[in-house]
Amino acid sequence: MKRGGFVSQSLLDDALTIAIIESGVAMRAFDAERSQGRLGIRQTEPGEGLEGRPGELPAGTLVIADEARPLGLLFGATGAGRGVRPRTNRMILAAVQVKGVPDIAVEEAIWLAADVLTS
Repeated sequence: MKRGGFVSQSLLDDALTIAIIESGVAMRAFDAERSQGRLGIRQTEPGEGLEGRPGELPAGTLVIADEARPLGLLFGATGAGRGVRPRTNRMILAAVQVKGVPDIAVEEAIWLAADVLTS
């Protein structure tokens, strides 16, 4: 990582960085015990916010959300307490798949990140 210009921050950050660079697919990680149901990409509704961030998000902001609330901006901040922390017991690895991103690339990204985390 260091020879490539990336400074190692943590095993999780390294795993996500490797997966993103190798596959070209954006990756995120969330605390599984702080999310409810399936994750997806959606637009915010009027009045929705992101935990730990003052005010409301503009309606239509793209977020990664569970079935109850936004967990983080699509390509930005994660809501307070929704990301992986030192006391996290289980995590969700999320790969961002949009039109044009083949299934095999998404599967590879998840596999790469999981492999780094379990090696």
